[in-house]
Amino acid sequence: MNAANIRSLGRFARIALVLACAAGIGSACAAAPPQTATAAATPAQFSEWVDAPRAAAKPQTEAEAEAGKQNGRALPEAELLQPRLDPALPAYVPTKGLKLSGTFK
Repeated sequence: MNAANIRSLGRFARIALVLACAAGIGSACAAAPPQTATAAATPAQFSEWVDAPRAAAKPQTEAEAEAGKQNGRALPEAELLQPRLDPALPAYVPTKGLKLSGTFK
């Protein structure tokens, strides 16, 4: 078998694969039930928000503005979705004498 036959076989195989995928997608779309935008949401589609709602932003007072000029900007509060460390976790202590090794390919 020469290189031209191998190349043409590869092209034929690629075309057959594309056609098979297109046929599979088409049949899957035809078998799927239609989705409507007006469908009512079920309780299983909602998420329960367990954190209390945050207070609305309030305008800065003159005293806060002056304190900001003197001392700089205060650190912002932690974001609502920012993960917090569990205070019950023990402090990290590295294992003494443990040798790690590995390779990366």
